[in-house]
Order: sequence, then C-alpha cells, then structure tokens
Amino acid sequence: EVCETRVEHTMPVSAPLFCLGFKEPPAACTPARAAGVRLLPSLICGKGTALYARLLEQGLINERFDTDYFSGPGFGVWLFAGESADPDRVAQAIVEEIRRQQAEGIDPEELEPVRRAAYGRLISSLEDSSACGETVLADLLDGIAPLSELDAIADITAQALTEQLRSRIPAAEHTLSVIVPKTADVG
Repeated sequence: EVCETRVEHTMPVSAPLFCLGFKEPPAACTPARAAGVRLLPSLICGKGTALYARLLEQGLINERFDTDYFSGPGFGVWLFAGESADPDRVAQAIVEEIRRQQAEGIDPEELEPVRRAAYGRLISSLEDSSACGETVLADLLDGIAPLSELDAIADITAQALTEQLRSRIPAAEHTLSVIVPKTADVG
C-alpha cells in the first residue's frame, strides 16, 4: 500500500510541479514486462494520445509533461510528471484513463504506431555503443537475455498489454506529489 495519497511541499519554483506515481506489485522481470515498460506509458498518456491532447488543449499540462518507470529489488513505480496549475485534475484524468483502458482493453489500432515507434527507438539506440552497453547491462541486471525485449515488443498483443495494465498499474495504489510555488514575503 502507499503511505500517503497526496503530498504537498512549498519550494521556490515558478509553477506548480507534480509527480503522480503508481506503485507496482513486485514481480520478476521478463522480456514482455520490459516491453510493457516501453509501451504502456505511451498508450496511457503519450504525446499521441487523446488524453495528452485534451490536457494540453485545456492548459493543464505543457510540453514538459513526461512519463517514466523505475524499479529495483522488490519494487516498481510508474511516474507521470510535469507542470500544472491544477495537478489534481491532471492526476484525476490519468487515473480515469487507466481505469478506462483497464475496463475496455487497449485498442490494437492504437498499439501499432506506439509499438513501431518504441521498436525503432530501441533499434536506433543500439547504434550508440554507450546506449547499447547500458541496454545490455540493464537486461542482464533484470535477469533477462540481452535484447530479448526487441522480440517482445514485436510480438506483444493488445490483450497481453491490457493484462499487464490491469496487474501492474493498480489505479488505487498511487500518490500525487505536488510542489507549489513559494510566495514572496511581503514586509
């Protein structure tokens, strides 16, 4: 369980910052799970999604909005972060989108361009020896065969990703962290 569902701090920032994190149940890494890390955030709120466009159009996020995933022994966290004048509305919209996709399933037609883009990015990153080394090392540390994620990205189905979305991103297990701008002291 998460410790707190909302945390707020005041700091000297120009606009409110937020980070919405979803705590993933621990599980062993597999090539399909690694593929899910690359694909799920783009399907939930990536730059090509209707949710991203709506939040951008409403002025609730800007181009700095980003997603991330990090894990370690016994934990995994999915992150959605950026600047927003109303972080609570952004968080609510993301949670609602996750719940919608969990209920309806991931659309295979929406998966294809995301899959092709992720596959292409991974292939092109292998041209850089440093990035290639980091990818191989990360795979070895995760306990999967080096570059096995490529085949997993090519082969994963919308149904398999929907199952991952349902089991890996429990909508109720999240925390919204907000940093609000510190107001200048008037005196």
